[in-house]
Amino acid sequence: MQNLRVSVQLLEQTTREDHITKLPNELLIEIFTTALWTSGRVDYPFLLSVICKGWRALAVNYPPLWTRLYITECSPDYSPAATALVLDTDLGPKAIFPRVSSFLKRSSHLDIDVFIRIGSAPFHDDASLQPSHMVFTDKHFLCISRLLVQHAHRIKNFSVDTGFWSSHVNALTVFRNVPMPRLQEFEICHRS
Repeated sequence: MQNLRVSVQLLEQTTREDHITKLPNELLIEIFTTALWTSGRVDYPFLLSVICKGWRALAVNYPPLWTRLYITECSPDYSPAATALVLDTDLGPKAIFPRVSSFLKRSSHLDIDVFIRIGSAPFHDDASLQPSHMVFTDKHFLCISRLLVQHAHRIKNFSVDTGFWSSHVNALTVFRNVPMPRLQEFEICHRS
């Protein structure tokens, strides 16, 4: 009887897996793209890439899934390790923000939309940064800007929304005199 239950479970599992694996890649891409715009999840492309090997291959190699970049206090790169790393001046932006770097690489040559939404107060005192106390610092903004400026020619929409003017200055200073030929919308918001 136990063997029969195991066989039925295996058959049900195989049947469920077979249906999804039989969908053509073009249809899966359409589903992924539609879900991207309706999911409300800023990490959606990364979520798709961890479901299974097949979905990862599709997601990673389909640049349109990687054209809306959200950088928030909840971004995967934003961690105690990133806070510690940003203080190491020998590291480059790609080492400090590896997911943002991957996102930009996967978007290939396509236009990108960049949304920065950070509300915490930046610390100016490096000694006060402890891994357990997470804040997006002015150094984070400067570092992320150095990474984004390499793709300035592809930025179509650029929105920065933070709670502190110094963060705006650090996020945008790097872009001074940098051509942004595809820029259609530029937004700066300040939460008080």
